[in-house]
Amino acid sequence: MNRVSPAILRFLATSAIALAVPLTALAQTASAPASSPEHRGHPGEPAVMHMLRGLDLTESQRGQIKALADFQREAVRTGMQKVRELRRSLHEQAFADKYDAAAASAKADQLARAEADLARLTTENMQKIYALLTPDQQAKLKERLSRHEEHEQRQLGGPRYDHRSK
Repeated sequence: MNRVSPAILRFLATSAIALAVPLTALAQTASAPASSPEHRGHPGEPAVMHMLRGLDLTESQRGQIKALADFQREAVRTGMQKVRELRRSLHEQAFADKYDAAAASAKADQLARAEADLARLTTENMQKIYALLTPDQQAKLKERLSRHEEHEQRQLGGPRYDHRSK
């Protein structure tokens, strides 16, 4: 049986956690019923709208953002299902009677690609939404995200992203 280096195992574990946390939060928010606290919005409103509250969006901006969210919804749902299935498959490999390192490695590679595709999809959609905002709205959003990040640092003890202009 081939041994996998501890550095690779640490990298895979760290990568899986780093990707799983935001994607899990996104999935919970996107799939939460409108009446739940995770939705943070109004019935029929895309979950992303809670982040944009207070930016004084025009009706045109709201319509365009809703259209983008509606367009992405099924792709995200499909991507999350693929990620869940691949994680389940890796879990089964870990506890199989006979471990197949090549199969586990192939599944891990597929999982990494699926998570990367999902992260890219979400990032591209957020960029499209960001591009719809006026410069003033963009500045307000960056400030809000920075305040949120500072709050997370106090709560969790570490920075994740820097949303301030470079």
